[in-house]
Amino acid sequence: MPVHVGEFGCYDRTPNDVALRWLSDVLGVFASFGWGYALWEFQGPFGVIGHRRPGARFEQLDGFPVDRDLLELLQAHRVTP
Repeated sequence: MPVHVGEFGCYDRTPNDVALRWLSDVLGVFASFGWGYALWEFQGPFGVIGHRRPGARFEQLDGFPVDRDLLELLQAHRVTP
């Protein structure tokens, strides 16, 4: 049975190194079962763009402050049908 984890994310006041480790663990579980997922939001406190987690490494991408490490983590855990 296909599974989709509707919305999840990590609070923007969590230190970034902790958030990335937690997200890596969660995404690893999703990937191991082939589950699809969606972040609560793409831009904002739980998103890839513009969250305020301390210690995040942002870079400008198409005019947006993107958390490069989070983007790469999400890309590494893509689920393909």
